[in-house]
Amino acid sequence: MKISAVIPVIFCLIPLAGCYTVDTPELVGAPEFAEAVKNIKGYPEVTAAPVFPDDVKKGQYWDSAATAIMGERDRFSAPEDASGDKTDAQINRDIRNLRARVRAYKLDDPQ
Repeated sequence: MKISAVIPVIFCLIPLAGCYTVDTPELVGAPEFAEAVKNIKGYPEVTAAPVFPDDVKKGQYWDSAATAIMGERDRFSAPEDASGDKTDAQINRDIRNLRARVRAYKLDDPQ
């Protein structure tokens, strides 16, 4: 009976021993955090933070901005025919030219 009770305890202690041997780095002394360590005293205290945000824009501002955007949307009129008077051959030639420009651009990319 005693051995069956000891085995689960051993299996529970093994992971804890592994956690004990983990070496955590000292972040305060690291050069990557030197600037943050110097400025740490300048950060405000959590107790000084407002309960509710005090810099939220008023509802009237959001309403007027949304109304302006909807007005721009309503004034927009898409052209009826984007191709104009071009023939199918001209459109295909334009597509080939654009594809060639894209290929040239990709070849010029240093990546």
